[in-house]
Amino acid sequence: MHSNSNTKRPSKDLQRLIVLQWNAMVKGLISLSDINEINYFSSNNGAEIVKLDAWEWKKHFKTYGCYSATGNTKLGFRLLTIAIKAILCGDFSAHSQLWNYEGTNSAELVMEDLLNSDKLEILYNVSAIPIYLHYNGSGTNPNLTFASADISDFARKGSNLRSWFWPLHDCDNFQL
Repeated sequence: MHSNSNTKRPSKDLQRLIVLQWNAMVKGLISLSDINEINYFSSNNGAEIVKLDAWEWKKHFKTYGCYSATGNTKLGFRLLTIAIKAILCGDFSAHSQLWNYEGTNSAELVMEDLLNSDKLEILYNVSAIPIYLHYNGSGTNPNLTFASADISDFARKGSNLRSWFWPLHDCDNFQL
């Protein structure tokens, strides 16, 4: 027998995030301390988080990608310091009537708190091509992408926002 059936293997999504973090570290986009910080945060909120640092127009931006599995009851962002020049995007598995779900879950309250906070603003433009979509069982909606208040106007006015976080949604392109 080559493997122990009791051994827990990471999910495919977690494997992709690990590869993405490794490649970002090899390319000098993040440091080992960033990975340790994100791993600590991820273990406390039940979600997988990846952080990328990006520089555009000589400005430093922090981009966080999040994947929270359906049924995660620990989702929360109080340990994550999002102050300035930050973007948060991902699949939060938040079921809310705001996004045309019939049922709700605990992540709904977390995401609605983020929507109501003064730190982050949702980036959404009805006429723009959605950057990332999710399917809620009855329709397809733009996934949630937030920007810190200091750059939300800048991000809405035609900046190349996709380049800051598109790799977070396209993990299949990263290889060891």
